[in-house]
Amino acid sequence: MKLARYVLLFDPIPFHGGSKVATTAALNLVSNQLPIEVLSSHLNSWQDLNCQDSAMLRTPELLLAQTKGLGYWFKQLYFCMAIGWLMFRLLLVRASIPSQIVVASGPGVDLAAYLVAHLFNIKLIQIIHGPIAKSRSSHWCLNQGHTTFYLPSAKASIQFCLDAEVLKQNFVPFINGLSKWPKPQIENSLPISVFWAASLLKWKGLDLLTEQCKHKA
Repeated sequence: MKLARYVLLFDPIPFHGGSKVATTAALNLVSNQLPIEVLSSHLNSWQDLNCQDSAMLRTPELLLAQTKGLGYWFKQLYFCMAIGWLMFRLLLVRASIPSQIVVASGPGVDLAAYLVAHLFNIKLIQIIHGPIAKSRSSHWCLNQGHTTFYLPSAKASIQFCLDAEVLKQNFVPFINGLSKWPKPQIENSLPISVFWAASLLKWKGLDLLTEQCKHKA
């Protein structure tokens, strides 16, 4: 029996962002070579991806904002079980585990995928779209030897995270090319006093900024 190998895309971020648009453009270039299965907290982000199937990653409200301490590890354990459960379901259909796992949220955020890849000896591809924070979890992930594509602007932060002056050969720079560049739109005619250049992810702190602006007004 011929094994039906596939690529598993893991996305634990419950918001849409430019990095997902760029990841979609990159994966669509190779989607005809291996079928892609998606496990995502925000399925609408992957509507333009030529994937075989997709599954919703439903994260308990209590774990959503956990970024450190025991809460972070419980969240990663939950993600590990979610990935394992999807792999088991696909095993019944495809008689195979994924040949590769693709992640693009950041090494610390994608820790669960690294743990699953380590446990089942699966190749992993990490895509880094911007500077990363230094942490023990990110350091461990990036030291696993998996192929890591990164934007040149993220190189310094990766070196800082790894305490390395030179990156190993598994780190490959790439150009973040988008198939369609979003056109800016004017939302209102009010004078602009603050220009927000970051994404709308909650941890970026836009809600805190707007709240402080209200008090200053």
